[in-house]
Amino acid sequence: MSSPIDFEIAVEPFPGSLEIRWNKCEALNKFTVAGMLLSHEVIGTLKGLIKRKYGQKCSDDEIGKVIQVIMLDEIDPAAVKPFKKSKAER
Repeated sequence: MSSPIDFEIAVEPFPGSLEIRWNKCEALNKFTVAGMLLSHEVIGTLKGLIKRKYGQKCSDDEIGKVIQVIMLDEIDPAAVKPFKKSKAER
C-alpha cells in the first residue's frame, strides 16, 4: 500500500490560497451581489445619486422595485451606459 497523502499540501499548495479563492467566489456569487444591490446602503446611495442628478426624491421601496425588475429582466449589456458624474459633481 502507498503512504497516506497529506491532503492539506495536496489541495492547498500555498497556505490560505484556497480560502482566498473561495472568498472571492462567494463575494462574486450572483445571489451575494443581488443581496448587496438590495441593501439599505446601496439603495441609499442610489437615492442620493438620483436626487443630485434628477432632483427627484424616491423611496426605498421604489428603488428596490426597480432593482428587482432589473434583476429579473434580461438586459443587453451593450445597452447599459455606465453612470457618469455630472460636471457639477466633479
